[in-house]
Amino acid sequence: MLRILFICFILIFLPRNIYCGPFGVDMGDTKEKFKDLTPYSEPGIEGENFKTSFMPKRHSLFEHYILTFGSSGLARIICLSSIINDDSYGLVAVNKYNTLKNQLTKKYGAPETKEFLQPGSIWKQPNEFATSIQKKERVHFSQWSNIEKDNISTISLAIISQGYNSLAVGLEYKFNNFKDLEIQKTKNEEEAL
Repeated sequence: MLRILFICFILIFLPRNIYCGPFGVDMGDTKEKFKDLTPYSEPGIEGENFKTSFMPKRHSLFEHYILTFGSSGLARIICLSSIINDDSYGLVAVNKYNTLKNQLTKKYGAPETKEFLQPGSIWKQPNEFATSIQKKERVHFSQWSNIEKDNISTISLAIISQGYNSLAVGLEYKFNNFKDLEIQKTKNEEEAL
């Protein structure tokens, strides 16, 4: 009996962030959990967007995070790596992408991956990797769906262009409550007509 009470006591009073999802946060967390939130404008999505460099748990690849809050709290996290300049071959970006992909696969299972160059692209030489991303003729993208942990609906990982021969790695977590924001956006657009 004492053993059961002790286990219950431990489970109740353990720090909450031991059970947290990505970056030490959970779906529905409130803005008050975060420090130094700066309003961030993103057209096309309902909810409030904020930029921060503070997260309870950090990943060395990311400096800034964009958080989307709806009426039910935190609904989305977007992370962008620092800009990788002079990476025409994409070697640094692909290495960072693969590192993240492997880390995420260990935690969430195998993703659906699309890594290809469009047929007929003129940007097919190895030193044209960054240009082919910029011209939207190359895709380097992985997505995890139907995740059964951490209240996450999807995780998306991609190499994205940041200008001529400049790349970055982007990561997005959408929590299960993000669909509420999408529903609200549709409703607002329908009412606007």
